[in-house]
Amino acid sequence: MIKPRDIVPFYFPSSVVFIDDNANYLANLALALDPDLACQLHSNPLVSLAELNRTAPASALVARYCSLFQFQERPAPGQRLIEFDLERVLREVYNPNRFDQVTVLVIDYAMPGLDGLEYCRHVRDPAVKKILLTGKADEKLAVQAFNQGLIDRFLPKQAPDLVARLSQDIQALQQAYFRDLTQPLANALALDSHAFLRDEAFSGWFAALCRRLGIVEHYVHADPGGLLLLDADANAQLLVVLSEEDLVAQHDEAFDLGAPSQVLEALRRGSGLLYRGAQWLPGQGDGNWMAALYPAEEFQGRDVYYHALIPRPAGVRREVVRSYRRHLERLDCAG
Repeated sequence: MIKPRDIVPFYFPSSVVFIDDNANYLANLALALDPDLACQLHSNPLVSLAELNRTAPASALVARYCSLFQFQERPAPGQRLIEFDLERVLREVYNPNRFDQVTVLVIDYAMPGLDGLEYCRHVRDPAVKKILLTGKADEKLAVQAFNQGLIDRFLPKQAPDLVARLSQDIQALQQAYFRDLTQPLANALALDSHAFLRDEAFSGWFAALCRRLGIVEHYVHADPGGLLLLDADANAQLLVVLSEEDLVAQHDEAFDLGAPSQVLEALRRGSGLLYRGAQWLPGQGDGNWMAALYPAEEFQGRDVYYHALIPRPAGVRREVVRSYRRHLERLDCAG
């Protein structure tokens, strides 16, 4: 199971839908929240519910990178093999609608025509997380709904620290949404090529790196192992993360291909690792090898990893990637 501190295989900013029949309250609440939060405001719950249920569920996103492996012979009852296409995970960065994915609902309980709990009961996508805003008279109902799993959080609407608590809950539930969504993929990766995803020490370091670089979305990368990182302007970097075994494999391959001694020494010492872009070919001289060698640092967590940041990684067409900043600007114009 993915733990809260683990790195999810992919994450991108998503949308939070606010539903309250008081349009002025919604507008004031949205202004008090983080301006980098993608909000959709609805004062008509029936219209909002119909619109939400027309959107693709989380299962559609999973289906794009995950499929059942086809057997020549029928597997044993109850057994299934799942096949993951990590290239399709990376291609999600080119989906201009990815930020429209609704991950969290914030809904008032007391609304005419359709109260908040009835709204939640009619949401078709079970993956969407739900926060109920309650009055004092509604708290008993909210507790029952929480215990039944109908909602994920409830907050008193008149609480003096509502904005701070709401911001914290939204962030936690958006992370939980992606943890639940990517659970099978994370399980497979943690057992094989990407053990660092579940190394608590490394995930803490990664969170600090994302804050420092302004990273808002990331996607698991297969070859070399690591994570593709994008900031709010869609500037891309590749965080290559290799195990000791991976680095030995790089060294042995480089040796077989005739790499110069400086490259081999850096690989032996763990002070460098190779990232060879799409145009790299062996036998083009020592300069070609040196251009593919990037400074690496050792990280001691549960295991030892060697990591390097690659600017402008090959294959990422920034000109066709919709950035999160452009998405927020579009929402501001629409509002």
